[in-house]
Amino acid sequence: MPQETEDFQLKKSVATGWGSTYSGGSVTRFHYEVEMPVLADAECKAKFGGSNNMLNPASQVCAGHTGEDKDTCQGDSGGPLVCESNGRWKLAGLTSWVRL
Repeated sequence: MPQETEDFQLKKSVATGWGSTYSGGSVTRFHYEVEMPVLADAECKAKFGGSNNMLNPASQVCAGHTGEDKDTCQGDSGGPLVCESNGRWKLAGLTSWVRL
């Protein structure tokens, strides 16, 4: 596990899961992965927070693409977000919600 103060910005980060690749679909037979860069708190709030302000930086890490059509899928909740740090992969967080 990473140190509480470890910063994963600018490091390769990958989310994986078995979730549906289309709305309302069933889980897939394949295990998919997607690179999901870790974002700075301010960037995350500006891009994904909106008026509901769902991000809590004290207990959450924010990852995602700000300009590409890449994301985790429905059913991926609980799946890992791992980040490479000094040649080792570390669990940085779990998929919990997706911007719709």
